[in-house]
Amino acid sequence: MPNPGIHPAVAPRNTLSEAERTVWRALRDHLPKGWFAWHSLRLRDRNNLDGEGDFVIAAPDHGFLVLEVKGGHVELRDGHWFQNGRPMKKAPREQAQGFAHRLAERLGDEGSWAPAFGVATCFPDVAFEKGPSQADMVGAVLGRQDLDWLADALPPLFESALPPARPTKGRWVEKLHSLWGDTWTPRLRLGQRSDLDEAERLKLEAEQLMLLDCIEDNARMLVTGVAGSGKTVLAVELAQRWRAEGRRVIYLCYTLALAKWLGAALEGTGVRVAPIREYARELFVASGQALNEGAPGFWDALPWNAADLVTGDTWDAVLVDEAQDLTLGDWSLIEKCAGEGPLWAFQDDAQAFWDEREIQAHLFTSTFRLPTNYRCPSALFRVAQTFAGKPDDQAVKDALATGELSIVPCPTESSVADRIAKEIDKLLGEGLEPNDIAIISLRGQTASESILKHPKLGRHRLVSADDPAMTDHVVADTFLRFKGLERPAIIVTDLRLVADKQDQRLHIALTRALATARVVAPREVLQGVPAFAEAVG
Repeated sequence: MPNPGIHPAVAPRNTLSEAERTVWRALRDHLPKGWFAWHSLRLRDRNNLDGEGDFVIAAPDHGFLVLEVKGGHVELRDGHWFQNGRPMKKAPREQAQGFAHRLAERLGDEGSWAPAFGVATCFPDVAFEKGPSQADMVGAVLGRQDLDWLADALPPLFESALPPARPTKGRWVEKLHSLWGDTWTPRLRLGQRSDLDEAERLKLEAEQLMLLDCIEDNARMLVTGVAGSGKTVLAVELAQRWRAEGRRVIYLCYTLALAKWLGAALEGTGVRVAPIREYARELFVASGQALNEGAPGFWDALPWNAADLVTGDTWDAVLVDEAQDLTLGDWSLIEKCAGEGPLWAFQDDAQAFWDEREIQAHLFTSTFRLPTNYRCPSALFRVAQTFAGKPDDQAVKDALATGELSIVPCPTESSVADRIAKEIDKLLGEGLEPNDIAIISLRGQTASESILKHPKLGRHRLVSADDPAMTDHVVADTFLRFKGLERPAIIVTDLRLVADKQDQRLHIALTRALATARVVAPREVLQGVPAFAEAVG
């Protein structure tokens, strides 16, 4: 229900009529309590005829009145109406009568009926003691003398200008406000937005592939780019091009989940895709050497040891994704795999989580930067960037306004799981599918109280990011294991379990979203995040 009073409340709609501005001010200051008024309500009816009511005034118990405003000096001479000495094209009530009937008809089409409706005229520049005697205008005219006393003048005007009230139907005042058009924020259901965004990303990918034509002759290239800048798009395309040339290509990354996604993208091409530690383990198994995976430091030492097992002619070209996550041992294995051949690595400084891990820049002769995010919605990306050391006081407000971000406070920790289940239901109601949604925990897999300990939330089955069933279900995994992956909707949680690097964790998680992100946590936990505190209250 709109608030009683004049709409717009701050200033009249754009108009060249000083008379309408005068009437707007009078209605702002003197409209009867509990009444409504709208300046410049416009319609296009079923016959495509346009119409406008200068003002529409509604008294909830009586009905609505279309008030036609005529400025300047108005008079009736010999049965003809004049305005500033010139004959009027239409009599003062004629335009208002047609519009009032079209407006009532439109309300009926929308399933609403007002108690009654009528028309009246206002001459805000003319003062008079007695109004026109023309029969259809008797008791239905306001003058300059009435403007400061509208609270007293309007009720008898309604009694005179409106027929007796009839039964109403629907929320007709609300419908009038909707027809006037208070606020319109362009929105799509998330499912539709996701489809549209996907089409736009495909166009951008075409542009990025044209860029690749200019730089692919560089044998040793380090590509740095912000999240969503198209690093993996370029890497997959380059892998296919190299393979088409007959080269033996290996594409290495850090996580099993990303390797499975890349493997599906490159299926049938002959490109070998593997997580680097799993590839190191494979080399050991193939050599016949014993594995003691439970030994302290086994996985850290594994790539160092595996590097000695790589023969010089194993691979013709090497690609590396999420390179900022690799250890010195991982790089030693990569260097051995590449030999003297092409080596391209893709990385994002802002996604780096381990301080001690560094890119081995000496392995590369060229660098290239992709500065523009194409994946994450713009306002949400600005929020993510605030957690990467680029403050933006307006980012959270803008992302909340567009629906790209929702901050969902819960009363208690025990209520978080149920609230996430409700958020999933909402997202599905917006046209998304289960495989469009991922829940990202800001803690590791071993946290005993993590959301990841739930095999289901409500009616929704949860699977890990490397589970083959992820193509049909909601994914729930850690922010690290989901790196390099994306989904239209991301739900971020487990903030309470974060002991360090909260900003980095939030940046990584939020940049996984293609359309929207929801942050779900107890209220006091959200209040402890400076960027969210004001929104939570």
